[in-house]
Amino acid sequence: MQDHFFIAIPVPIQLRQDIHDKLKMVWNEEDFLKWVHFQDYHITLVFLGAIEQTQRKTLIEKINKYLINCPSFSLSISHPGIFGREQQPRIYWLGVEECDELSRLQNYIKEIARDCGVQVDSRPYQPHLTISRKWMNQMNFKHKFVPLEEKTFKVSNVVLFQTIPDREPKYKAVQYMTLGRDNK
Repeated sequence: MQDHFFIAIPVPIQLRQDIHDKLKMVWNEEDFLKWVHFQDYHITLVFLGAIEQTQRKTLIEKINKYLINCPSFSLSISHPGIFGREQQPRIYWLGVEECDELSRLQNYIKEIARDCGVQVDSRPYQPHLTISRKWMNQMNFKHKFVPLEEKTFKVSNVVLFQTIPDREPKYKAVQYMTLGRDNK
C-alpha cells in the first residue's frame, strides 16, 4: 500500500487533551467502532492521497511561497455534528466556525495541489475535527451530542501529514509550514 498524505491545521495539544477528556466523561468506548486518537486531532485542508516525493517537494515549496503573505488567524471549534444517518452516523465531528481566512487558505492550498497534478475532492469544504467513526450502540444516536464550550486557538502553521495505518497515533507530521513572514 502506498503512503497517503494530507495538508491540515494541527490542533494545539492542550485543546486536543481538553476535548478528549470531556468526551471520555460522556461516551462509552463501545459507542463507536473507531475513535480517533486524540493526538491525531486536526482540521484537514486538502487530502492528497498517494503522491510522489518530487510532487510533495514542489507542493511544499509552492505552499510556503503562498504562506509568506498569509497572516496567522484564530479558529473556533464549537458545535458537534455528524455525517451519515441521524440514527446511526458514520462520523461524529466537531465543527469549526468558518472564517474568510480559513476559506482563503483552504482554497489556495487546494488550487496549489491541483497545479501540482493532485486530484482533489470537488465537494464543498466543511471544516471539522473528526472524533469517531461508525455508531455501534444498539440505541439510535438521535442527536446524542456532547456539549462543548467554544474553544478558540491561533492558526500559525499548516502541516503535511503522512498516514501510517498500522500505528496509533496514525498521523505523522512530515513538514511544518508557517504562516507569515517567519516561514523561511
